[in-house]
Order: sequence, then structure tokens, then C-alpha cells
Amino acid sequence: MTYRTPSTPPQPSLRDWARFTAKVYTDANGCWLWASTLGPNGYPYFSLKSVKTRAHRIAWVHAHPGESIDGLTIDHLCGITSCVNPEHLEAVTMWENTLRAGTAVSAVNARKTECMHGHPFDEANTGRQWNKRDKAMMRYCKECRRLGVLRRRAAQQ
Repeated sequence: MTYRTPSTPPQPSLRDWARFTAKVYTDANGCWLWASTLGPNGYPYFSLKSVKTRAHRIAWVHAHPGESIDGLTIDHLCGITSCVNPEHLEAVTMWENTLRAGTAVSAVNARKTECMHGHPFDEANTGRQWNKRDKAMMRYCKECRRLGVLRRRAAQQ
């Protein structure tokens, strides 16, 4: 059994969809909870054409025939990772999904409107640079950087 990379899975046949829905039960909130194989991360998996694929991606493709989700991630609007109800799923970018996560460090930092010293993160005061260690863009406060340079220069004199 191989695992499919996060691309658009094939459209399930009627027979595949019948197998799929047999593995689902509905809770009081309208979630279609997966009652079969869950991966170690809690996401449901379904074998489609001998390839193990995340079940919520198959549900999304079934509800949106012909639409591509290549490069997108499926966000569970209900917050339940084992839910495969297409009405609870939305195709979004990984960045959007991270921001919606709420408690992820990158989501918390992205929502900050000022630096730790109270300077605003606005267009004029926000710089961006590549962080080699984390291999990601990071933002910084231009005023804090300017004040740091002044402190270092004063200490050298």
C-alpha cells in the first residue's frame, strides 16, 4: 500500500463512494466521523485505487467534481480532524490553514500587531528577512533594530 502525496485524488466511483460512506457515522453536530483507519496524526485514511489517501480529501473531491486541490490543504471548519463531511471542509492554502489553527506559534505571531516593545507592525515599521536556520521569512521591528544599533554603537565608544 502506498500513500498519496497531497494532490487531487481521483474522483471516487459509485462503488468506492459506497465503501467510503459505510465507514462513516454522523454525530449530533452533523460531523461525518470516520470509523475506520486513522493515521498516527488522527487523520482518516481510505484506500482508493490501491493508494492510501486522506479520507477528507476524497470527500472534498467527491463534493466538488472537477476542481483541483493541488497545492492546497483541506481545512476542517468544525475543528474535528476525523470529520469527512464535505460541508465542514474547505480547500485553503497551508498559510491560511496555519493562521486558522489558533494556537500554532506561527499563527499566534502572525496575528501580533506590535512588537514586544510596543512598536506597531505596520508597513513603515516592519522589515522582512530570510531566516536561514528556520528556512522561512521572518518579520522584524525596524525601530527596535534601529535602537539596537544605536545601543551597540554607544557601547563601543
